[in-house]
Amino acid sequence: MADAAPSVVRRIVADGGIVTPRRFIPLRRIFLVPAVLAVLSAAGLASALFGDGTWDVVSWLALATPIAIAAYFAGRAYADR
Repeated sequence: MADAAPSVVRRIVADGGIVTPRRFIPLRRIFLVPAVLAVLSAAGLASALFGDGTWDVVSWLALATPIAIAAYFAGRAYADR
């Protein structure tokens, strides 16, 4: 007997909603932005430690970028409430 086409598995949860499985997201896509922010933060810390003058500006920008991105998405999540 040939295998039937895979069906979408659905289940009813306690509040009456229907839960369907999510589609596959590769790990590369999940961890790309956090990895870039980590490298940016490390570069900012290194430039603050080893440089002076212009490097201080580079370090401030590199260290402020992850904070600004987090604040943007936190504000967006708060506005969606």
